Amino acid sequence: MTKIRNDDYCIICGSQNPIGLKLPINRDPKGKAWVSLSLPREFEGYRGIAHGGIVATLLDEMMVHALWGMGVPNVTACLKIRYRKPVLVQNLIRVVGEVTGKKGNMYLAKAWIRDAKGVILAEGESILAPVKSG
Repeated sequence: MTKIRNDDYCIICGSQNPIGLKLPINRDPKGKAWVSLSLPREFEGYRGIAHGGIVATLLDEMMVHALWGMGVPNVTACLKIRYRKPVLVQNLIRVVGEVTGKKGNMYLAKAWIRDAKGVILAEGESILAPVKSG
């Protein structure tokens, strides 16, 4: 089993990364993680629209944190993203991830991004692999 070490430098949630988002991600032991944020313009792809890679990263992060909330350190083994509508920068969004099941020693998770009106802008599914941390 792979061993990982958290040095608090994650581009999304790490407080030590000077160019990171430093998001205060909420987690619960039932396998759910969430955060609300407004992406700064520095994360856009086309004018006013968040870069697709950033959108995917936010979805991935919530799924990984959802499983961490259950006390299971993990990494993403497989990631599937569906972009429904543009995620606009400088607009409030909510990103939620949840663990949906287990298959063998792997975990299944889903995540979504909603705008302030509750419209789903993007969705993700992943397979998460447990790892040792330390």
